Amino acid sequence: MSDNSEMKNRDLRIPFLLGIGLVLFFSYFVLHFSKYPIDDAFIHLRIARNIAGAGLPEFNLGERVLGSSPHLWINLLALFLFFNPDSFAFVAWLEVAFVILGFVQILVLLGSQFHPVPRTLLAGLTTALLLLPSAAGLMETPLAICIFLAAVRAFENRQFVWLGFWVGTLVTVRMEYFILVPLVLIFLTEKKEFKKYATGLALPLAAFFSYTFWYFGTPVPFPAIAKKVVYNIGFREFVENIPAISNYPSILNPALPSGAKAWMILASAFALICLVANQVRQRQIGRGALLMFVFGQSLLLAYAIRSVFVFSWYAPLFSVPIALSLLLQFNGKKLAWVSALFFASMVNSTIVGCADLAAAVSGHDEFLEEYATGWRVHQYLAIGEKLWHENPRQTVLAPEIGGLGWSFKGHLIDACALVSPETLKYHPLSVPTERKSNFDGAIPLGAALDLKPDTIVSLPRFSMVLKSRSDSQPIPYKAVDRYPILPKEESERTHVWGVWEDSEILVFRRQNLD
Repeated sequence: MSDNSEMKNRDLRIPFLLGIGLVLFFSYFVLHFSKYPIDDAFIHLRIARNIAGAGLPEFNLGERVLGSSPHLWINLLALFLFFNPDSFAFVAWLEVAFVILGFVQILVLLGSQFHPVPRTLLAGLTTALLLLPSAAGLMETPLAICIFLAAVRAFENRQFVWLGFWVGTLVTVRMEYFILVPLVLIFLTEKKEFKKYATGLALPLAAFFSYTFWYFGTPVPFPAIAKKVVYNIGFREFVENIPAISNYPSILNPALPSGAKAWMILASAFALICLVANQVRQRQIGRGALLMFVFGQSLLLAYAIRSVFVFSWYAPLFSVPIALSLLLQFNGKKLAWVSALFFASMVNSTIVGCADLAAAVSGHDEFLEEYATGWRVHQYLAIGEKLWHENPRQTVLAPEIGGLGWSFKGHLIDACALVSPETLKYHPLSVPTERKSNFDGAIPLGAALDLKPDTIVSLPRFSMVLKSRSDSQPIPYKAVDRYPILPKEESERTHVWGVWEDSEILVFRRQNLD
């Protein structure tokens, strides 16, 4: 008896040590690569700072615009910023906590399907490949995934009050999760299940709608309206660029051009749906696995119908549920084939995840997808601080408002209308005369001329119209400062000079044409 107990303890020791090693790796990854943040993270931080300091959930104080949807995340940030409004260092530690919690929940969900060692490895791979990049970018995605997994576990355990509570809470983190509210009803078979589910939903949904209607007059965040207009992409562009155009290395285009990639993604996704449908027909699928798969595909379909520009940190919202669903349904040789189909259908996400893991293992930060874009954010932070100290009363127009808006605390006009509805009427811009592609949120000339900002800050790619001159319509803005995106020594070391074909950020000042 003691021999069996000793053997069992020895068997558990390996996955335990492996799990500890993975937790340490996740912590290192997030804390190290959080120095290359995503620009949109600072939109949330600026709103949170205004909540902490003025009690107002606004990007520009005095403007009641619902500029972002992750209310729970923003208010959580506000709690920390209340004590230190000028530091965002704590966000990386929050991300570490939610990544670890997500990893533990994935372990629990996979517990019935795999032995301890493969379960730990698969949970670690899923977390590292799909969740770590958005966590290092300081986005709300890991929090959303943690709450989603809690909802799935409540569903599997038939805890319907908790199921409703977690589903309702998800809506306060990402508006897209409202899809889950009616979707879960398909899986409820008894009236008492529905009543318990509705009871759980009541509190978080009531809080969400009361909060948004009371203060903003609408539950729909303005970026959900603006992005559809500004980034007016088509269905083929959507398919080719899941999760985002920047996240597929151009060096791979000769091997897998955009058209071929689109067909590969569609064919692989269709094959996965057929395989899961067969599992349903044979009644070889669990309720939780089916819920995750249906939700992931439904969210992807919703994005496709609206042809949404799916940014990289959106991708885990559907890729993690689909991946976990497949792991719970298939094993052995079937799992190998299904995994290949998943990688093909999520080719951009998986390539980015592999590149980011390579950056962590090799020590070459430049392999990280957000390496150059992260340096751009740091330059925006520096420019914003300089503008704030020069003249805090000036008005600044920019197509990227995150890092710039964190350090420049004054009035900032969003050229892409995410927090500035007054600029939406100038979109969409034509391609290629006003912007290079439909994926570019560029500066409309009309907005600059009509709104008359004192300063404009932009990458050259997003300010094409400001760099042109004509005799019939002189433009009263001149580029007076140029800032390199990467420090010279960093570019010489890594041979990375910029992002999206640009190597500098321009600062335009309003000129007197008389």
